[in-house]
Amino acid sequence: MIKLHIFDLDGTLAPSKSVIEPGMVKLVARLLAVAKVAVISGAGIDQYLTQFVPRLELNDELRQNLYLLPASGSSLYEYNEGWQNVYNNNLTAEDKTKIKAALAEVIVEPAGELFGEAIEDRGSQMTYSALGQAAPLDLKSDYDSDREIRKKMRARLLELLPEFEIGIGGMTSIDISKKGFNKAFGIKKILERLGFEPAEAVFVGDAMFPGGNDYSAYETGVKCYPVTDPAMTAELIKKFITDIKPTK
Repeated sequence: MIKLHIFDLDGTLAPSKSVIEPGMVKLVARLLAVAKVAVISGAGIDQYLTQFVPRLELNDELRQNLYLLPASGSSLYEYNEGWQNVYNNNLTAEDKTKIKAALAEVIVEPAGELFGEAIEDRGSQMTYSALGQAAPLDLKSDYDSDREIRKKMRARLLELLPEFEIGIGGMTSIDISKKGFNKAFGIKKILERLGFEPAEAVFVGDAMFPGGNDYSAYETGVKCYPVTDPAMTAELIKKFITDIKPTK
C-alpha cells in the first residue's frame, strides 16, 4: 500500500508560478485525508506559502499529513502549530558569489523583457529564471519549450560549477544547489523522517528527463510517474485515491 505521495509543484500540481486551481485543491485535500503528501519543488518556501498552502484551506489534522520540501528538497517543513523548519542546507555567501559569477558568464544576453529578478536567492538554492521570477505564464510557455537553450546553459554551468547540482526546472528556470542536495536527497530524507520504505511511496513530476530537476527521483527506488501538466496529475491523484484501501 502506498503511504506517501510525493509531488513536484510547478507544472505538476499547479501551472508555473501560479496558484493551485480549485479542482486540484479538492483532489489534494481528498488525498491528504487518506495518506501522507509531500511537495518537493525548486520553489522557495515563500512561494509555497502564497501559491500553494493557503489555497488548500486545510484543518490542522490534514496539515499534519502535508510536508513541504522547498529548494529541491534541501529544506523540509512540517506542520506543528505552524510550519516548522526541520532542516535546511543553505548555501554560503562564497557559494552564492561563485554561482552568480558563473551565471553572468553563461547569460550572454537577456532573453527578453525581465519580469522581476532573473536570479533568486532561495537560501539553499539559487534559481535563474530567463524571463524573471514574475513572468506571465503565456510568455514562459513560448520560451525554450524544447529546453535547448537551458540544456546548453546547463552544460556550460556544469563545467564552471562542478561542485554543485544543476537542474532544469519549470518553463524558464535552472536550479543550482550544493552537490548532493537534489530531489533524491529530499525524497530519501522524508522517507527516513516518516519511517517508510521506497516501495511505500510514489513520486510525480514534470521534469523527469535527463538534466531535469525531477530526474534524480529515479535514484530513490520510489515508483515515478512523469507527467506533462496538472491535468495529467489530477487523473493520477484520482487513481491513487481509488487504490488506497480503507484501514479498519
